[in-house]
Amino acid sequence: MIKFLSKKNFIPEILIVLFPIALISGPLVPEIFVLIINIFFLITIIINKDYKFLNDKLIYIISIFVLYVTSLSFFSDYSDQIFLKNVFYFRFILFILAIYYFLNKNSKFIYLIFYSLIIMFVFLIVDGFYQFAYDKNLFGYPKFRSDRISSFFEDKLVLGSFISRYFFIIIALYFYLRNKFNDIIILPVILLSFILIVLTGERSALFLTIIGLIVIFILLDIKFLSKIIIILLAAIILSVSFKINSTLYDRYINQTKSQISFSKNLDLSSFFDRFKYYKLSWNTAFNGFKENKIFGQGPKSFKYFCSQPKFVTYSSKESFKNNNIQYLEIHKKFINVKITEIFFELGDVIENNNLLLKYQFKNKDYEFYSNKKGKINFINVSKGNFINSGHKLFSLNLTDFDIPEKSYFFRNGCTTHPHQLYLQLMSETGLIGTIYIFSIFLFIIYLFTKHLIAKIFFKSVLYNNTKLCILTYFFLLLFPMTTFGNFFNNWFIMSFSLQLGLLLYFFIDKKNENK
Repeated sequence: MIKFLSKKNFIPEILIVLFPIALISGPLVPEIFVLIINIFFLITIIINKDYKFLNDKLIYIISIFVLYVTSLSFFSDYSDQIFLKNVFYFRFILFILAIYYFLNKNSKFIYLIFYSLIIMFVFLIVDGFYQFAYDKNLFGYPKFRSDRISSFFEDKLVLGSFISRYFFIIIALYFYLRNKFNDIIILPVILLSFILIVLTGERSALFLTIIGLIVIFILLDIKFLSKIIIILLAAIILSVSFKINSTLYDRYINQTKSQISFSKNLDLSSFFDRFKYYKLSWNTAFNGFKENKIFGQGPKSFKYFCSQPKFVTYSSKESFKNNNIQYLEIHKKFINVKITEIFFELGDVIENNNLLLKYQFKNKDYEFYSNKKGKINFINVSKGNFINSGHKLFSLNLTDFDIPEKSYFFRNGCTTHPHQLYLQLMSETGLIGTIYIFSIFLFIIYLFTKHLIAKIFFKSVLYNNTKLCILTYFFLLLFPMTTFGNFFNNWFIMSFSLQLGLLLYFFIDKKNENK
């Protein structure tokens, strides 16, 4: 396989090949990869004075948006909190350009990118199926939720979206590098990947993957029988999964029904009330947009402005918390912590910030302090127990403390991000940023339409299967009718940087036009 790598650019090429696998480890390792690749890229183009490739509309489109986002960070009312977080976004432009540049200089190592993605998929498929069957993955990470699996991502429930993010890219590279060996491996990998997406319980990932399959069913230049087989297999997998597994049926069907209202009484002014789970954060995001419609509040600003009185949205019903119960309240990523020491007994009186216990997570020791006060009258934990965040440690007698057993409050929509792409863009980048991104989505639809018209009426093919699959990925990425992660999250941006590099490579270089 080394023969596919050039001696001159061996280090950046091998790091690009390994980059998707590095993403599984979290943000640190891929950030290091990005830094090293960018350094090699800058040194190479400066020494060779090779700048001609920068003169392209696609590169301008990406660069203008990043420049706009960085400028918003500086002029935002929340610049003290967000500017330093956004000012280095230019590193992602360099990284995307580096992928395109090194592919342009040595297109052979795209074979290794394809096989790297295949290996990554196989690894996640084996681990994901194992976790689904045994409630823990190969490294012992347990399920965070009974209806979700996350593999190596632990408490970050993104396995399904991560797989779906590369699903159509693998298909794109398969068409580009098609040979007998790839013909053998692609079908089981794609089939098992789709099953894994179903098993993860990620509704938006499954929804978008199905939409993508329908798109390529319509557009791709493959045998009609193959298309029918693909759709039938997807339908059979879904039907069997929901039939034999009540947890999956509840996750995809019952939970969705309970979180979406189809009432005819709701008008446009109460549109967000249809979405019970997200309505508070979506209303809050919309309030942020209304306050500054042109420019928004600034990228990554939602978690700072969402608690302000002029933006915050509260639930109409009261919620309550129990003052007579002490829970273990630690970060949700701490799963199955081991209790190593306990500093209280039955009958003890505790105050706020008393040291209650010590626990161990991944061979590191931590301390937990009380956030309640009262007299302990029941204990529900012992030394050596393995418990999770939210575990009821003990109950308290509040008779002599003049504290009500329950405190009532109204929930609000303040989170790290709104969980919806275009609402986040509207609230954080205003109409300018939103229209900019939505125009790209509409342009992709235009390209699909133009291709379909040429195919049906003129019996010609405007875009090959590789290009259509890459466009399908970006069509799904920008699809408005679904929930979404944090668009400005560094790990999230890195996760689709490879795809942008491939987009530049296949759509700028004329040498790839007819392959």
